[in-house]
Amino acid sequence: GVVSLSFDYVSSQRFLPIVYLKMTSFTASMVPGTIFLPIGLFVFGWCAEKKAQWVATDIGLAFVGAGIVLNFQTIQTYVIDAFTLHAASALAAVAFLRSLAGFGFPLFAPIMYNALGYGKGDTILACFAIVVGCPASVSSFF
Repeated sequence: GVVSLSFDYVSSQRFLPIVYLKMTSFTASMVPGTIFLPIGLFVFGWCAEKKAQWVATDIGLAFVGAGIVLNFQTIQTYVIDAFTLHAASALAAVAFLRSLAGFGFPLFAPIMYNALGYGKGDTILACFAIVVGCPASVSSFF
């Protein structure tokens, strides 16, 4: 089952029922996101490198966007449900880490794309997404 019922001992000397949701109920939508993101990076990078038709690069960006949105919504939902009492603080921590990534990427991205081009640069990012994202979403089922 997806939902299990547990009882936590609260400081007021009462037992309150608390519903715990298994992580697999949230990560089911993360699996397509971890597949769409690298596919989109490969398609966008190599179509931009070879100066293909604009529709091809837009299809790659659609896959990137779908992967990012699916992963983002899954992570947000899991953090809210995992840290119900302190959801605002947990979301602030997630936003802080996301902002650090947004700060750090522009520091190396222009250098990487100038040296490697869009094809190899996006291939490196796609491989990083596979190495980090796929094990995280698959291991949550076990």
